[in-house]
Amino acid sequence: SLLVCAYPVIETLYSIVRRVLSRKSPGEPDAMHLHSLIMVCFVKPRFGHWTRSAQHALVSFPLWVFAALSGVLANALEERPVGYLLLACTAMVVIYHLAHQSLVQRTDSRSTVQAAGMALQPIKEETRPKTFRR
Repeated sequence: SLLVCAYPVIETLYSIVRRVLSRKSPGEPDAMHLHSLIMVCFVKPRFGHWTRSAQHALVSFPLWVFAALSGVLANALEERPVGYLLLACTAMVVIYHLAHQSLVQRTDSRSTVQAAGMALQPIKEETRPKTFRR
């Protein structure tokens, strides 16, 4: 069932739709994913002094809860009619959307995300592994 892997599917489709609606390339990287917003809104302000890997571990917890919820729903609805699964998928999309919008409202603007160092920048030549140097 699609519900088992709801988080990555919802994240990808939501990002594509969000970028298309803002007239940007769907493949253009940004820092407006749910995990990036969790980092900026909750983890960096409270645990900015922790190591980077510890901060990422803190970000992963709510995402695992979301993923586990969809897995539990998929198992619980396994023998039910397809309508129940579609309703559960819709509920997961709504939960994701509400969480994303809540986090976006917590940030002043896109520049807040970039100011926190979350913007994706090209890798500088001197920091690339030797196999990627030109």
